[in-house]
Amino acid sequence: MVRAPTLRMPLHVVLPLLIALLALGSVTLVTLLFYAHADRTVRSLADQSLGQIHDRIEDRLREYFEIAERVSRVNRETIEMGRWDRHDLASWRGAFYEQVRGFETISSILWGDVFGGAVFVSRYPGEQGYRFGVRIPSIDPRASEYRLSGEGQLADKPMTVYDYDPRSRPWYLAAIEAQKPVWGGIYTWVPKENMEPVLSVPFVAPVFGGSGEMLGVFDVEFSLHDLGRFLNSLTIGHTGLAYVMDQDGLLIASSVGAPVVNTSTGKRLRAQQSSHPLIAASAPGIGARFMEDGSMAGRVSSLIEVDGNDVMVMATPFNRAGHLRWLAVTLVPADDFLEQIKSARNLGLMVAVIAALASAGIGVRFASSVGRPDPGHQTHGADNP
Repeated sequence: MVRAPTLRMPLHVVLPLLIALLALGSVTLVTLLFYAHADRTVRSLADQSLGQIHDRIEDRLREYFEIAERVSRVNRETIEMGRWDRHDLASWRGAFYEQVRGFETISSILWGDVFGGAVFVSRYPGEQGYRFGVRIPSIDPRASEYRLSGEGQLADKPMTVYDYDPRSRPWYLAAIEAQKPVWGGIYTWVPKENMEPVLSVPFVAPVFGGSGEMLGVFDVEFSLHDLGRFLNSLTIGHTGLAYVMDQDGLLIASSVGAPVVNTSTGKRLRAQQSSHPLIAASAPGIGARFMEDGSMAGRVSSLIEVDGNDVMVMATPFNRAGHLRWLAVTLVPADDFLEQIKSARNLGLMVAVIAALASAGIGVRFASSVGRPDPGHQTHGADNP
């Protein structure tokens, strides 16, 4: 019977190999277990961090809405009680100026009466100071706009004069249609020469006299530029961003300054058409649930894939009386939070390899000393009798 040859490896080879494999396996196992636990922990902390950022966005949006509504209510009561002279609209300048200056979330305050008279104080994006505008049809059918000094003093001459009738403006028409305080649709301020278009969100309310007759419309607004500037001030991971879109999927503002208007057509852009890839990729999925079936009643969070990378998403709907139904979205690539963990994992694996090589070296030396014959136990035939 022929026996199969048995593969025998020298001890000085087997022993270092076993020691190296044990060292490599132990360190690798510990590293992977640590990484798995750390990955879960970091994702949980990342979700909390994203929630805190989203809380700030929610608080700010709520501040925009509530301050505008409160200022409108107080001013309407003032008009209804006759504390401001409706025959001298220019005298309203001081009150309007103090309110716009006192609330950074307010971009403009306007009053338009049923006779076509108008008065407003506005703060234009990127411009220092404020502007005061007034239209008194019995004197001039046009509106005159003046620069206001830091103390609210009026310049001697108007900086611009243009055709204007408040009764034809979108904010006035929204109040007439609703016949109650509502948020109107986003619209564009009267264009000014050499200035970018200003998109604004109006909170409008009709004002009635003691006999129920309509006196005019009061309007408090904030601009999309100011909302975008706030979003831009947030730190959202390393490469994260935030944006807001409406119920029609149109982009309202973002933290990355993504355009909200198509400059060639003048129409607002849909979020899924945004030039920013994260906005464009996330809008269809998160927006479908918000816009189509109306099932999004509170904050939701999920993980989506964009170009093969995981992205953490958080979204919250905002609804106010009138045309305001928005969705605030925050996006952060998962790698922003997992980068340190991945670095630690790679370092751990490197340590495992170094430990295995070092163990192999020690094993070689140990095996060599074990496998070497002991000179004291050798026999010498020449000395035998």
